[in-house]
Amino acid sequence: MGGLLVTCQQARPWIGAWIDGELDLMQSAELRKHLAECQSCSEELEALRALRESIRKVSPSKVSEELRDRVARSIPPAAMKRRISALPLGFAFVGGVVVAVVGTALWNSRASTHSALVAELMQSHVRSLMPNHLLDVVSTDQHTVKPWFDGKTSISPTPFQLRTEGFPLLGGRLDLIEGQRVPVFVYGRRKHLINLFVFPASGATMWLEDRQGYHLLSWNEGELEYVAVSDVDSSDLKQFKADYQTAEGK
Repeated sequence: MGGLLVTCQQARPWIGAWIDGELDLMQSAELRKHLAECQSCSEELEALRALRESIRKVSPSKVSEELRDRVARSIPPAAMKRRISALPLGFAFVGGVVVAVVGTALWNSRASTHSALVAELMQSHVRSLMPNHLLDVVSTDQHTVKPWFDGKTSISPTPFQLRTEGFPLLGGRLDLIEGQRVPVFVYGRRKHLINLFVFPASGATMWLEDRQGYHLLSWNEGELEYVAVSDVDSSDLKQFKADYQTAEGK
């Protein structure tokens, strides 16, 4: 993820425009680099392409006048013009309006879900900094922290000790994110703290986001998804991810 020029949050609105040929050369180059490293956005691209291909196969005669009028009224004229120009003659109206409506709804829904998750993670991180909220199990020994979570969550990740790499393990706690109990491992970085949230993987995803002075970095390993949250520099957070993945690969 370290080589990406844009984040997923920046890249996702570009994908539809890229398919329509609306990005300039610099944006297209940056998006290609992002897609080469981000499986999640690549899957979004393929899903949108598949949706458009399905729409191309719809016969205009099967669409009622009422639906055409209702959908057309919901789309700004400028957006309508851009979408229509990207589709074959004869399917332009049907394909254009459906892609515009369904595509916009799809992106807005996923962006809303992502934003809600980020907000929850931010709240949990800030709350953990309050007295007596950071740790449920206090230990620098991964063999003590890991068994503490047995039976408390549906997953059993390993909290690697990264002291020699400059990220000492401090302990862990249980937290409630998106209605599910998840393990959180806590690491130090000089005078800063890193909360590492671990979830069952819900789909390939990698993203880096800045929010109110904090950085959030997400990655997947096998059946698990990790999100590290901290106010350390983003380069430190990327190094933490690299060191954690190295330890996991040993």
